[in-house]
Amino acid sequence: MFEEIIQALCLVASLSAKWNAYIFLRLLPLGERFLPIIYTASAIYVVSFVLLRWASPPKRSKRIGALLALLCGLPSPSTPLCSLLGAVITLLAPVFSTDFVHRARYLNREADLSFSRIGWVTESTAQVLIRSPFNDQGVGLSYWAEGSQEVLHTKPTNTGAATDHTAAITLRDLEPGTQYHYNSSHQHSGSFYTRLHDERKSFSLLSTSCQKPGWPYNPLAHPLAIRGLTHLDKTIQEMKQKPEAMLFLGDFIYSDLPYPTSEYTSSYYRQLYRQVYASPSWTPLLRSIPWLHMFDDHEIINDFAPVGDMSGMFKTAIEPFMNYQQVVNPPPINVKQPTYFSFDIGDVAFFMLDNRSFRSQQPVRPGANSTAGHGVRTMLGSEQLAEVKRWIKKEGQSRLLVLVSGVPFTRNWSEGNDELDSWAGYLDEREEILELLWEAGGAVIISGDRHEHAATLFPPSASSPWPTSSAVIEFSTSPLSFFHQPWKREYVPHPPTDIPIHHQWRGDSRFGVFDFDTFGPQPKVHFKLIVDGAESWSYTWEKCRGADVPKIWRG
Repeated sequence: MFEEIIQALCLVASLSAKWNAYIFLRLLPLGERFLPIIYTASAIYVVSFVLLRWASPPKRSKRIGALLALLCGLPSPSTPLCSLLGAVITLLAPVFSTDFVHRARYLNREADLSFSRIGWVTESTAQVLIRSPFNDQGVGLSYWAEGSQEVLHTKPTNTGAATDHTAAITLRDLEPGTQYHYNSSHQHSGSFYTRLHDERKSFSLLSTSCQKPGWPYNPLAHPLAIRGLTHLDKTIQEMKQKPEAMLFLGDFIYSDLPYPTSEYTSSYYRQLYRQVYASPSWTPLLRSIPWLHMFDDHEIINDFAPVGDMSGMFKTAIEPFMNYQQVVNPPPINVKQPTYFSFDIGDVAFFMLDNRSFRSQQPVRPGANSTAGHGVRTMLGSEQLAEVKRWIKKEGQSRLLVLVSGVPFTRNWSEGNDELDSWAGYLDEREEILELLWEAGGAVIISGDRHEHAATLFPPSASSPWPTSSAVIEFSTSPLSFFHQPWKREYVPHPPTDIPIHHQWRGDSRFGVFDFDTFGPQPKVHFKLIVDGAESWSYTWEKCRGADVPKIWRG
């Protein structure tokens, strides 16, 4: 009887360790949930396996004994090779899980990383981010137009330890619509295109958020490989025109997933940025595109809000974001609040929000599909909200407005615990913004965060003075390269305020391609959804023309 109990325990522990490791390594990298199960089950398995080796083996046929030994990790003296292989397979669960969490932490610190990338580019200037830990006399850049013999030079710029050896260098006196090349005194090199003149009527850009090197886990792959970057490079090569920018909407790093491997210190956050930029998946093409960044919660910690004792963590986490990302973004609107900004491309005006620095605490979620999102609280803070309102009133009559948010504007992701971390927790402030966007004749919202895609229409209410053709449309798309929820569906439509046009959840890589066309009387936006490297869906929206709403949601 004792032997049968131990054998059952060995069987259950083996299956539990392997199954939970598979989920953790390939489906849901939630270390706090799965690692204790994997390690506990593995320990129980080892103890029960050893005990069974000293007991008399049960009488089974050789074939059944071999099968159980191999697949279920049971010891079988009659088939010692299968028994050994079964044990090895079972113990790979904790080994691979540990490797996934800790390998990059100890073997890929990237303290000596040296790289460059392109930030904000205009018709006459370009921002270049340089990281060089070998800074004896500063870093200088030489740059020249394609086919030109004239070479321009920048003054040497220091890249000291205070900024983790990063610096922003501005290239000036550039010609519009021209390809430039550059190299540095520290062996950096690259190229980029300046923007065409402001009268440009068509252009493209990309948008996504959320990435984690080494996902999904493969013990034979480079631990810093980012599969989504490979898909992105392929898509850009196939585009008819080079994108003006990549709008990366936060969660560029994950401080807390799959598991925090350090205290939340400045050196820890810095290392996470270095590891992403050290990924072998970056290509010269990707580095030549202007990447414009906002931050979200995982650059700090999950569901961050700046309340209570979290202000110290915010200061620690925001420093590397400023040095690696913000420093080559477009100029801030408010130098005292430099993490939100606006810019124009042709007849299109963009405003990239800061959804974390100034928000109130998220409301407590009392249950599914709650109405707790109403109430006096703010996502943006008073100063940023005032700037958004001024921007809408100033630009709304002459340009197409594109509001860029790190978290979804829609409340349709209402079934999960993170429902009220998005604009669903700040519905009154959301309504203020929508009223102004409806008054402007409609707008586009670009967002990320939820590891799915949803296109959502926000029409004016029946009592509103604005026509239904003034509806606002949102394209929310992520992740670039991380997990999706394989089982639980959290997306629930909320008509008539949040009307779903399209929802897509399968896939670990997802980004949007936006083609803007302002030639006609009303601007158009053609959107393409790219999932795991292939086009999954497309949609064209035209300002003041309403939207093609699925029949099920038509009134």
